[in-house]
Amino acid sequence: MVDSNKLKQLNGYEARLKAAQNLYDTREWFRVRSDYYDAYINTNVNEKMIMYEAFSGRGITCNPGQIFRYLLDDPRFEGYTHVWSLEESEFRDTAIEMYADYDNIVFTKPYSNEYFYYISTAKYLINNVTWPNYFTPKDSQVVINTWHGIPLKYLGFDVPDGKAGTANMIRNLLFTDYVISPAEYMTDIYRNSFKLEGIYPGKVIEAGHPRIDCMFDADKYEIQKVLTRCGVKYDVNKKLILYAPTWRGEKYGISYIDLDIVDEYEAFIKKISQFVDMAEYQILVKPHQIVYEALVQKGLMQDNFIPAVVDTNKLLGVTDVLISDYSSIFFDFLVTKRPIFFYITDLEAYSESRGLYFTVDYLPGPVTDNLDQLGEWIRDLEHYKEFFTYSRYEEAINKFAYLEDGKVCERVVDAVFFGDETYTKELKNNKIKLLVHIGGIRFNGISTAALNFMEKLDKEKYDVSFYAVQAQGFGDCYCEYLKSLDDDVRVIARIGARINNIETYARIESCIDNAITIESGSNLFPKEFYEIEYRRCFGNAKFDYIIEFSGFSAFFANIYASQLKTKKLIWMHNTMEKEYNRLNNKGSYALRRDLDNIYQLYSLFDGCVSCSHAVMKENARYFDRLGIKCKHLYVRNFFNKEKVLLGLENYGGLRTSQGDFFISAYKKELREGLLVRWPSNYKKTFVTVGRLAEAKNTEALVRAFAMLHNEYADTELYLIGAGPDEKRLRQVITAYKLEDCVVMTGNLDNPFPIMEKCDCFVMPSHYEGQPIVILEARILHLPIIVSNFATVEDSCCERGQLVIGMEVEDIYEGMKKFMLGQVPCDYDLDIDEYNRKAMEEFEYCLAACDRREHDN
Repeated sequence: MVDSNKLKQLNGYEARLKAAQNLYDTREWFRVRSDYYDAYINTNVNEKMIMYEAFSGRGITCNPGQIFRYLLDDPRFEGYTHVWSLEESEFRDTAIEMYADYDNIVFTKPYSNEYFYYISTAKYLINNVTWPNYFTPKDSQVVINTWHGIPLKYLGFDVPDGKAGTANMIRNLLFTDYVISPAEYMTDIYRNSFKLEGIYPGKVIEAGHPRIDCMFDADKYEIQKVLTRCGVKYDVNKKLILYAPTWRGEKYGISYIDLDIVDEYEAFIKKISQFVDMAEYQILVKPHQIVYEALVQKGLMQDNFIPAVVDTNKLLGVTDVLISDYSSIFFDFLVTKRPIFFYITDLEAYSESRGLYFTVDYLPGPVTDNLDQLGEWIRDLEHYKEFFTYSRYEEAINKFAYLEDGKVCERVVDAVFFGDETYTKELKNNKIKLLVHIGGIRFNGISTAALNFMEKLDKEKYDVSFYAVQAQGFGDCYCEYLKSLDDDVRVIARIGARINNIETYARIESCIDNAITIESGSNLFPKEFYEIEYRRCFGNAKFDYIIEFSGFSAFFANIYASQLKTKKLIWMHNTMEKEYNRLNNKGSYALRRDLDNIYQLYSLFDGCVSCSHAVMKENARYFDRLGIKCKHLYVRNFFNKEKVLLGLENYGGLRTSQGDFFISAYKKELREGLLVRWPSNYKKTFVTVGRLAEAKNTEALVRAFAMLHNEYADTELYLIGAGPDEKRLRQVITAYKLEDCVVMTGNLDNPFPIMEKCDCFVMPSHYEGQPIVILEARILHLPIIVSNFATVEDSCCERGQLVIGMEVEDIYEGMKKFMLGQVPCDYDLDIDEYNRKAMEEFEYCLAACDRREHDN
């Protein structure tokens, strides 16, 4: 138990507590997570409670609904309590009334405090999509994800923005004990499209879809009762034609829905009605879940539109003809062996924007984009098998529905509750599993170094997961960074804020303020929170090594340090003494709060990895003086030569009456692009690349260039980068009247064409780790002027640079020597050999982790 008196003695605790209370009172996201955290830590798991949710509380439907009905009738579960998450809707009371005679069924509203209680108490949790991004299962809870359909459309990492868009889905799967697969095809989707092979800790139950069981004994009169309660006109004496289109992304998103979608549905019904005998047939529309939600919000539902609360599979069981497009609903309908038609009007556009796993030539039914053609086919149903190659229907059954026999629920229940492994599979591989984290993704050297590192790892040997965190204000950088990652790297994108209540929030922040870590042995340290947060992020996934590549975040360092049984490395990208004393543009120490914590955590890591041998020596001396013990190692930064060469080939150029320009593509659209004037062919051009900050000494470079420019008029200087000193630098440039000869480009995702056009690279930094940009300059074979920072030796090569001092006069003299032809540039760089040695250094670090584990 935490001593409240000791809490009050913490420096700043009262202020942190007040701030937390204010967040609770004013921010719903904080209140929700706080209330959930309270429920989490204050409840015990009920061994005989099962909680269900389908489509975020839409209804008692899909796979969870069918499993629920099976368990309800199974005498082995007589003493169990069944909890259903049901959202507020006009049909909620109807669903509850259906089970009014059961005293062991509970209904709770999603995201209420009651919901938090049940989701923290139930032993078994069954869902067909995802739990909220704050939900974190306890060790003793069992999570079953039934999924909700076989995909025709791309999903997971196959979708263009899937690396970020799959965040909560991947998070959910990583804490799922059982995921249901209807066929080997879907198991391969889990394995490849969600990149679960090698990391998924649970089991795949490849046994069919539970929801299809109900289609084998569908009852028209039962469906009539349900539809009537929902206000839908359904006649048991007529055959049913069901139109079930899919969702088309933003086009039919909630913010877009208007009367147009209703007009489309009505036009469809009217046209098909002209071709069939309406005394024999009826036509109903089943909007997609997301479209349905929008229609309800806008009051556009009609008596021939079927609500999402209606069980789709029971409806399919009484459907005589199905018309769809890309919806996965047709996979379920295969077991009926009844006619399926595909009405697809936007195939080319949809394929480009979303993508399909197989072409329309493989669909188990005739395809058209013409309503008249569709109507004629339906009118002539007796010749259905002649409208297309019918063998495709039989092939689809054999590929997607071969396990559907009405006994899927039985197989699933036997696997989950009674340990039957007849239909279970594991998605394992024998690779070494790495988790790489770099903190918030920004335009900086750490991000670039990590990108190169992950790109150069042998993916046949290493299974690489990258924990992606979006830095505030760097959304564009985050998206572009994820796109540039090797496709073999699994992205686990951080989603949602951490979960903590008011007191825990105050303890977290106050312990960081006061450098209280798990190593302190204080019961004020919120150890349980960090363990829960790790589980929230990574579920039950097991990694062989955690690579904390950032080294500057106390919050994440504490999370990883909490994993005492996992081998861990933490990076030092610079001389840490310099970083500890770094001032921000407000004159305060930028990193001390975090580093005071991280220094205490070093002993919990199996190695502290500096980015070069010289940096390691500096850091070892520094920490020896501080009396901080850690295992010092080093790995030079990897280098991606291909990226530089590709950058030279792929660049935008624009010729105007004002001159030639380079088009930066780091903005989303070309019209937002940044036009950068090309370096002149008639001037000597100097260039530097880096963050515009005090440590880079850029102001001294500008002042030195002003002196040189007075002497050599045909010179210019390019500053590639952005940062806190940008405003100050513009003032200096203006003061020296250098606007026409000093070009500030901002951040460029491809600086290499400009660098190549320049004549000399200058790095005047006060301190550096192992700067990648020097290697990039060497690939372009630029003459290099570099300051004599403490670790410069690891960036030097024979006859490959001029090393100078850091003062304005030193930089001026260095640039003047270049003008006089006195900067050596007769060097060779074997990048392949360089990277090979870097990989040897990295693998030595892993071996050091193994030795330390053995010694302990």
